[in-house]
Amino acid sequence: MLECFGVAVHDKQLRREKKALDRFCKAYLQELFEKSPGGAERARGFAEISYALLIGLRTAAYFDKRLGIPRARRLFHEEMLNLAGYTPQD
Repeated sequence: MLECFGVAVHDKQLRREKKALDRFCKAYLQELFEKSPGGAERARGFAEISYALLIGLRTAAYFDKRLGIPRARRLFHEEMLNLAGYTPQD
């Protein structure tokens, strides 16, 4: 994944595909947030934040074994619920 992202910087076809992937993922996340208690008015921003967290935590977990995939996944899940407006008792 990281290598593909790096190559996409200089490869026009991969860059187009990476942009399409990013747009698809963000649109999906935006739809999820629109249906959440957090509401539609903040959904686009929440989608950007959550996608950045997804990519950033995945990258960080790859390079930092102290973080690890399970902890990165848990942090991402917790923050997604937080952004969506769900409380622990939900």
